[in-house]
Amino acid sequence: MSGVAPAPAGAPTAGAATASGPGAPVRSAGPVGAWALPLVTLGFSIGLLPALVFVVVLAVFVVVGLATGGLGGAAIVGFLTTLVGGGAVAAQPWLVVVPVLLGVVAFAAGIVGSVVALRRRGHPAPHAVTWSSAGIGLVVQLFVNGVVYFVLTFVVAAVVDGGTGLVFFGGDPAPLTVFVLCALAVTVGIGWLVWWLFGRVFAGRAQRASR
Repeated sequence: MSGVAPAPAGAPTAGAATASGPGAPVRSAGPVGAWALPLVTLGFSIGLLPALVFVVVLAVFVVVGLATGGLGGAAIVGFLTTLVGGGAVAAQPWLVVVPVLLGVVAFAAGIVGSVVALRRRGHPAPHAVTWSSAGIGLVVQLFVNGVVYFVLTFVVAAVVDGGTGLVFFGGDPAPLTVFVLCALAVTVGIGWLVWWLFGRVFAGRAQRASR
C-alpha cells in the first residue's frame, strides 16, 4: 500500500493546467495573424480607404462651400455631378459599390474572425490583440510592400527592354503577378509576427495581473 494519499476529487493533477482562466497557457496568436492581416489589408485597400478618401474630399468641398458661399456650393455640386453622373460610374455603379462592399466584408471578417479565433485559442485579451496587431500590421506592411514595389519596378525596368510604367508596371501581367505574390507573402509574414508579438504581450500582462 502506498504512503501517498490520493488527491481530493476534482483537484487538478500535478503538471496539469486548467483549460481556461487568466493563468492558463496561451497558444500562439501567430497563425491567426497569417490570415487575418491579409483580409484586413484587402478590406482596407478596396473598401475603407476609398470610402475614407471620398468623405475627406467631400468634407473639404463642404468647408470651402461654407467659407465662400455660392461659389463653394457650385463647386460641391460640380464635384458630385462629375463623380456620380459621368463616365463608367454612372453607366455601371456596381464597379464602385461592389468592391467597397466586398472590402468592408473582408475587413470585418479579418477583425471578427481574429477575435473569435484568439478567444478559442485561450487568449485573455482577443480584442486588444486584434486591434493592436491590425493597426500596426497595416502600417508596417504598407511600408514594406512599398519598398518591394519600388525595388521590383527598378529591377523590371533594368531587365525589360524599354522598361515599364511606374504605375502597376504599365499593365504588364508578369511583374504585376510577381508583386502580388510578394505582397501576399510579406503580409502573411508580418501578420504572423505582429499577432504573435501582441499575443505574448497581452497574455503576459494578464498572467501578471492574476498573481
